[in-house]
Amino acid sequence: MKKYLLTMLLVLVGCMTAMAGSDIKVTEGNKKFLKTAEGNAVLVFDWDGATFDNKEPLTAKFSNLEELKQVAWNGFSETFNEKCKKVKVVADDANAKYKFAMKVTNMDQYFKVMGFVPGNATKVWGTMTVTDLSTGEVLAVIEVTEVNGGANPSPDGSFSDCFEELAKQVAKLK
Repeated sequence: MKKYLLTMLLVLVGCMTAMAGSDIKVTEGNKKFLKTAEGNAVLVFDWDGATFDNKEPLTAKFSNLEELKQVAWNGFSETFNEKCKKVKVVADDANAKYKFAMKVTNMDQYFKVMGFVPGNATKVWGTMTVTDLSTGEVLAVIEVTEVNGGANPSPDGSFSDCFEELAKQVAKLK
């Protein structure tokens, strides 16, 4: 009986590990660029053509999109700077060595009822291109596939949580 329970526990842990895979994938370049990189990076978001739920423009869904863009920048930069020790996201590109260009293609926001804390959740899809500003060389192209930040009581908070989760996953690419 002990062996059976231990086996079932190992299978359960294995399944959970397999399901908790990364929502980002490096499609071009070196996925370990952050291991050797040092310096500041400027973060630029491109929201042009982004849709909500692949149906309507983001501007139709979010009347406060300009404020949410700043929420996304703050969420990503603060979390990335905590998680990555050698590369720091800065607002001014005058002293930046790298450029993180995030092209947002789609977003979705819904109410999440499963889990410990029900609440608003936001997902994002897009492509992040990391470029060396001095040479113009593309260091990595990261495909972002449904990064989900989890549940938050506030819709704006879930927006920030989504980009914080994206920052965590990008910082783990070492």
